[in-house]
Amino acid sequence: MPATATDKPHAGRIALVTGAARGTGQAIAVGLARQGATVVIADVGDLAETSDLIANFGNRPWPHRWISATRQ
Repeated sequence: MPATATDKPHAGRIALVTGAARGTGQAIAVGLARQGATVVIADVGDLAETSDLIANFGNRPWPHRWISATRQ
C-alpha cells in the first residue's frame, strides 16, 4: 500500500483482535483504534476497559465475549 499523509493510516479498515481484555491484545486493539481502524475485540474476559479506551478515540468498539464450551 502506498504511504499516506494522514494521522489515521488505518481509517476504513476493520481489525479483529483476540485476547483484547488486557495486556498485549488490549494494547494492539487500542493502537489500531488510535490509527483509525474499526476494531472488533474478543476475549473470554471482561472487555469493558478496552471498549472504553477505544471509545476515547471516537471509535465505536465492537466487543464480543467468547464463552468456552470446555469451561466448567
